Amino acid sequence: MRAIVALSILVLLMVLNPAELEQQGWLRVWQEGSAQQWLDPQSIAEHAGLLRADSLFFPEAGEPVTYRSQYRLEEGDYRDLDAQGQPLHEWRSLADDPFNQAVFEAASRWARTHATLADPA
Repeated sequence: MRAIVALSILVLLMVLNPAELEQQGWLRVWQEGSAQQWLDPQSIAEHAGLLRADSLFFPEAGEPVTYRSQYRLEEGDYRDLDAQGQPLHEWRSLADDPFNQAVFEAASRWARTHATLADPA
């Protein structure tokens, strides 16, 4: 009975709060209901004030889409990268993109707790 109550509380907290959940080596990041991405912890690299992370977004139809993002830690902005690591657009403020901000926060927490230091290129 206690396990059922504890599980119910955990599920309720996950539904109410944007958060991350580790599952089979991936971090699930979600915000505002059904929007979610799976963050690959193996791709998270922090170096010289930059954080890079790869994630997968599963649209309702079609194949999963891979996103490779780069974040400037002090400036609080981000840009998406193509498969070759080249920027797809100029730096954009995380304040204007709550979902990308949630992904960034999950990636930066992971980087801090696991001390993954590598070249983000």
